[in-house]
Amino acid sequence: NFPWLGANVVLEGTDWDLPTWAQPYEILELGSGGKKVEVGVLGLAGEETPEVTLIGTTEGLVFKDLTETILHYYDEVLAQADALVVLVHMGTEDSGPYKGLATVAQELIDAGKPVDLMIGGHQHQALFDPVYVGDTAIVSAGYYGRWLGHVE
Repeated sequence: NFPWLGANVVLEGTDWDLPTWAQPYEILELGSGGKKVEVGVLGLAGEETPEVTLIGTTEGLVFKDLTETILHYYDEVLAQADALVVLVHMGTEDSGPYKGLATVAQELIDAGKPVDLMIGGHQHQALFDPVYVGDTAIVSAGYYGRWLGHVE
């Protein structure tokens, strides 16, 4: 039992209405004792999802731009959390017409809204050390459960 995060998966014909099965983010309380921190986890799907999934599975859905979506929820999440983590099915580098996490991180910095951490996937890339864009750390734990990522 867990939340399905899909901040950029909106119903066709709407601006920001999500499907009933999705929510844009989850606020997690992490730590113990007197060292607790509220972390907002904003989850997104890759914009290429309609092209790489079975025909018909994304019918009626629109996959919005990653940067636009993060900016849309940025202030709302940080009003409730001490840190913002972006979890997205997208690789670090640009892929064809799609922006990678490094590009998105730079766009957020340029907009004055940097995030603390981006956790990616999709490109089957295991990053054993974070890639930094400004102060934003970008990590990816590989593919098919071969590695387990840990971030402090």
